[in-house]
Amino acid sequence: MRTPFILAWLLAACASAPASVSSSSPPGELATDDLRKVNGIFQQWERAWQDHDMRAWAQLFHEDGRYVTWFGEVFSGRDTIESRMAEAHRTVFRDSIQLSQLEEIKLIAPGVVVARSFTTLKGDARDLQSTIYGRKILIITERNGEWKILYGQAVRLSGRALDAVRQ
Repeated sequence: MRTPFILAWLLAACASAPASVSSSSPPGELATDDLRKVNGIFQQWERAWQDHDMRAWAQLFHEDGRYVTWFGEVFSGRDTIESRMAEAHRTVFRDSIQLSQLEEIKLIAPGVVVARSFTTLKGDARDLQSTIYGRKILIITERNGEWKILYGQAVRLSGRALDAVRQ
């Protein structure tokens, strides 16, 4: 029943986010330069993951960012995100490769986007032969001209959801 709390937190954060105004973009569309920056977050995510550089990975988040793992763990704050993910990359993810296929970027308010991607993860030390399929949902906001992740959540796909993606 934490969903109302999370939604309230996101709305409050969004309300305080500065607007990204571009006279070249129609209302409701992300400016080309902003779209490039948001896309860049996914590229930097992959590079940092493949390099197992969780300092660089955590820098993609705002200082007060949150990340929810597919196990339901909530990491609050960039320092916690970095330390907890670094721990995982010293152990179960030490040889992993994660790839993302961007599915959607939606501007929901000035300076606020929701992005969704399909992910594959190979090399999990608990089962080296398997591929883990998932989705990432990211709330990315602009503050002081920088786009960073405010809230991220990973979801592991199985059953019908996985079957639908594979078709």
